[in-house]
Amino acid sequence: MYVRFLVTTFACIVIAGCGRSTNYSTAPPSTAYTDGFEVIVVETANDGSTVSAQSLTLKEAEATVADNPNFTFTITDTDNTAKLIEANETRQGDFSVQVRVTQNETYHQIHTSFHYGNRTFWYEYKTADGTLTPLSSGMNDLNQDSTVQYQNQAD
Repeated sequence: MYVRFLVTTFACIVIAGCGRSTNYSTAPPSTAYTDGFEVIVVETANDGSTVSAQSLTLKEAEATVADNPNFTFTITDTDNTAKLIEANETRQGDFSVQVRVTQNETYHQIHTSFHYGNRTFWYEYKTADGTLTPLSSGMNDLNQDSTVQYQNQAD
């Protein structure tokens, strides 16, 4: 009986000690070009409506917007944009997208979350006048949370 109590107590301590790990780091914005940072690019019609939306790496997104006048980083319809990205997703299984935009007169701050089953990847960036600035990114799953805050050395 005493041995079962010790084994049960030990198992509870081990299980309770195996909680989520949290990693937080800072990096220069240039790191976003190599760490898989994803950006939503929207294609607009002449009337300003959203025609298509896709998630691209930062480098691909900047090239797409620079080469195509109908493509932009500015998101005006978050629900439709999320649905368009979900419709283009080729991976199998549980997948959803959330897009949140905060805007003022000078910039849009965009937060995107890509949910794959129990794992979520998220990216936050500012866009103004056709330029994009990565702010932060992260990953959350059942065992781990990680966040990268992008900032220049002087910040």
